[in-house]
Amino acid sequence: MSGQPPSLRASKATLRFAAVTLPGRPRRSDRTKPGVWGRIAPLEGTLHLAGFDETGRVIAEEAIPAGAHRFVQLPQEPHLLAPDDDTVFQVAFLREADAAEPQSLA
Repeated sequence: MSGQPPSLRASKATLRFAAVTLPGRPRRSDRTKPGVWGRIAPLEGTLHLAGFDETGRVIAEEAIPAGAHRFVQLPQEPHLLAPDDDTVFQVAFLREADAAEPQSLA
C-alpha cells in the first residue's frame, strides 16, 4: 500500500477533510486513476486505511497518525479511508514527472 518512484510530482490536492466532511461517508472502496498516486497526509488525529484485493478481501490495514505525510497509495489500488472523529487530513495526487496531465483525478 505504499511506495513511489522517485520521479513523481504533485498534480492536485483535496481540501482538508474531517470525519464529518468526508464526502460519501461511510465510504466504500475507492481507487485513484491509472498513473495517479495519492499521498495521504493526516494533519490531526489518526486515519485508518484498508487495502483490498480485486475480490474485495482486506489485504492490508494501516493506522496513519498525524504527521505521517509520506504515506503513498499506489495507482488504482482499491482502498478505504476511515478517519477517527478528531481526524483532519488531506490527499495530494501525484503523477510521473513526464506524464501528460490527466483529464480527471480520483
